[in-house]
Amino acid sequence: MPWTAELWLFNAKTHSKIGTLTFEGVEYYDEMITTSYIAVFNLTDFEESISFTNTDYYCISSNASPFLTPVNPNKANSDVSRKELQGKYGFQDGKVLKISSMIYNDITLTLCSFYGENYSANSVLLESYNQKNTVLNEILQDEYVMWDFIITPLSHRKKPVLIMEMGIPDTDNNWTQIGVFNGSQYILQLPNDLVKVE
Repeated sequence: MPWTAELWLFNAKTHSKIGTLTFEGVEYYDEMITTSYIAVFNLTDFEESISFTNTDYYCISSNASPFLTPVNPNKANSDVSRKELQGKYGFQDGKVLKISSMIYNDITLTLCSFYGENYSANSVLLESYNQKNTVLNEILQDEYVMWDFIITPLSHRKKPVLIMEMGIPDTDNNWTQIGVFNGSQYILQLPNDLVKVE
């Protein structure tokens, strides 16, 4: 991000812009065992919500404003997608770790994490549109899974950029990655990866 660009703060539930962040500088943080550099931002135009409890936020660079499209995703029933995924991957209900579906623009995205043979960790991102199902990402027989996702108003190749919650089952090891559509599937970006939005 160019340091001259603003960051726009969004509420992850309403997907509305609720504030503007401007870069102030970097501070050195020493916690005896570990040290780090922390970016410091000034928040302006903040629209305070009624409750901060369980509210997630995300930021998007103001440079991305030409690529923002309004989104209003809603939770959807996961039963049909669950049956589709069980038929394809052969897992039982008792091995489902988590499943959630969101619908936007008549498209349903379903993320399902499940145990496979020998309790290997698996997760699949499925898109359903006009009775057609397409796997957009899968992590099979690995130690980590995709746990959850947030649909953002930022689009790349006519699909929303996703904020993916990742994790290792049965641990508290969790992190966030960005999911970007490459034309055929979602690629999970590492923090140092840059994507040119066109």
